[in-house]
Amino acid sequence: MLRSAVGAAILGVLGAMPVNAIECSKWSRLGDAEKTETLYRMIQAKLASGEFGEYTSVRHAAVRQCLEQAVPGIRQDFDGTCSQGLSADMEALDRIFEGYVASCIP
Repeated sequence: MLRSAVGAAILGVLGAMPVNAIECSKWSRLGDAEKTETLYRMIQAKLASGEFGEYTSVRHAAVRQCLEQAVPGIRQDFDGTCSQGLSADMEALDRIFEGYVASCIP
């Protein structure tokens, strides 16, 4: 009984986290290629999340292209935010990423 309650609590916490969640502590340890790869995985996860289900394939492709073109800017913003150290909260990178997503939606 206790095991199932703990499992449910863990799933609840994980379910509340954004699909693309990454924290500065992890981001800062990544190399250049890993940062770029992580951003492409975040884009893929976002597009696969079902949030864009009502979009046609043309619009879906346009959002993907926009986000992929924004990778250098997203990376620069992530690096800048993480360079602030402890003043960057856990959701800071997610807010930055979601801002780019919103800017790419027609």
